[in-house]
Amino acid sequence: MEENEWPATNPTWLKEHLNRAERTYTRDKNHASVIMWSVGNECGYGANIEAMAEYFKTADGTRLVHSESASLLGKKSDNISVYSRMYPSLDELEKWATDDSYDQPIFLCEYCLSQGNGAGDIWEYVDLFLKYPKLVGGCIWQWADHGLNRDGEVTYGGDYKGELVNSGAFCCNGVVFNDRSYKAAAHELKAAYLPIRIKRDNGDIIVTNCYDFTSLKNHTIRYAIRVDELTVEEDTVNISIPPKESRRFTPKRIPDICSYGVNIDVTLISPEGRELGTLTEKLDARVFQKERASEPLSEADITDSPNYITVQGKGFVYRFSKTFGNFDSLKLKGKELLYGPVKIGAYRPLMENDLVMADVYTTKTEARGFNINHTFNNVRKVSLKDNVITTEGVLAGVSRKPFLRYVLKYTFFKDGKIKTDIRATVEEKAPWLLRFGFEIPLIKDIKSFEYYGLGPYENLPDICHHVREDKFRSNVKNEYVNYVVPQDHGNHMGVKYAVFNKLLRFETESTFVLNASQYSIEQIDKAKHQNDLGSPYATHVRIDYKVSGTGSSSCGPWVRECFRITEKDIKFSFNILPAKPVN
Repeated sequence: MEENEWPATNPTWLKEHLNRAERTYTRDKNHASVIMWSVGNECGYGANIEAMAEYFKTADGTRLVHSESASLLGKKSDNISVYSRMYPSLDELEKWATDDSYDQPIFLCEYCLSQGNGAGDIWEYVDLFLKYPKLVGGCIWQWADHGLNRDGEVTYGGDYKGELVNSGAFCCNGVVFNDRSYKAAAHELKAAYLPIRIKRDNGDIIVTNCYDFTSLKNHTIRYAIRVDELTVEEDTVNISIPPKESRRFTPKRIPDICSYGVNIDVTLISPEGRELGTLTEKLDARVFQKERASEPLSEADITDSPNYITVQGKGFVYRFSKTFGNFDSLKLKGKELLYGPVKIGAYRPLMENDLVMADVYTTKTEARGFNINHTFNNVRKVSLKDNVITTEGVLAGVSRKPFLRYVLKYTFFKDGKIKTDIRATVEEKAPWLLRFGFEIPLIKDIKSFEYYGLGPYENLPDICHHVREDKFRSNVKNEYVNYVVPQDHGNHMGVKYAVFNKLLRFETESTFVLNASQYSIEQIDKAKHQNDLGSPYATHVRIDYKVSGTGSSSCGPWVRECFRITEKDIKFSFNILPAKPVN
């Protein structure tokens, strides 16, 4: 083909176009799952495509005819039935839905590309489909990763000799892995596609049937009310909700006080008794946390030397490095818990949807990047007063000006508790942050942990409707998610506390994001395949203020602003303490 010449516009290719249309129709005409005939995506639009559309319209007057290229190029045809586009943002999609000049049903032939740890916003897209009748839905790209197994490793483009052209790991963009095991996206998709929505209304729970034409006749709702990690009420409610209508039910008792949270799980059950899915709603309750009484440590238990500050009491010895501006040793009952120094960080191993920002966050380009993947912590001042260590410092990428300034305070107590308070100011011209918090490398022997927060699956701000707030137990091996290209994984938002090996506890009055991995940020970020990760040498714990979402920017929209860390002034507090009182 010559430059700018498309088969769609070349008369020589007419016979081949029509032949494909006829064979497609003959093969699929009796399949009830076929809702429309497509003349192709990303193929241009011309006389040959129009001839295909006319054939489908004539052969089958009951189904719609689809052409993404016609919609993209603004081509009007009596034979094209829908307006079809790929990867619009939510704002753009809602604009089309409310604009009368778009006078056809709107269909997304591709959206929410599920590359690696993604896609974000699945729930929000489906909510728009439910809100606007003009939006008839779409096709998530796509179902399964297409990587090939070779010697126990999943391979992709560029891994085989003789490849003259390849697209790298772009073939691995499914909501399930190539072995059909689930990613977080698959769990999120199941929640989004569940044909009900729930909301609380004072003491009632309202259930809405999202179907346009199908009744939920003979379906049942099973609900469970959980106070903290305890289920206090379970019951089954019979419902027969007509399409697009709602019904309410009243739980017998909703507790109004808790230590961490009150939640209701609502499970839709088919007439045959099959669980179709569960949605969770947080209920209003007064949170009352009884803190462990802690008496301030005296000056006599804190030793100040030129390079270190040592804090000790019954059963614990903590060493604070003035060079690092943080702890480099935490000992409980004589056992060292740290593998290396605690760090403050704002970088995560790049997810494939983060790569669009690689020029900004990393050293990929010489001039543009903030080089946050190689952050240096410049400790400007360390001071000790009574039982409080205060550190003033800045974070800066290598050969760059600081992007963040902070004041960190550690307050010490006789029972071994460390109250952690940080106030950070992000430079005005710095990009929004991928994450912000503490990186705490624990010794390799510390592998198991329990936490109260969102789980059991990993979650991010724009992939979080598939999880519930509860108490969970896990270990760092199970937290690892084997994305074909290693990337950030295993985040749990809304965490109130986490306890590692029944030794070390992290807790907060608000919430934090927990991440525990057998691999370091550097190991994950450098690896192109699973076999590149190397051997685990520590348990890498992150206690983060927040993390940003994932979006689907490997082929679609960036992370929405509401799911980014855009704050320029950050305040974050939590406690580090022995899991059991040392006294």
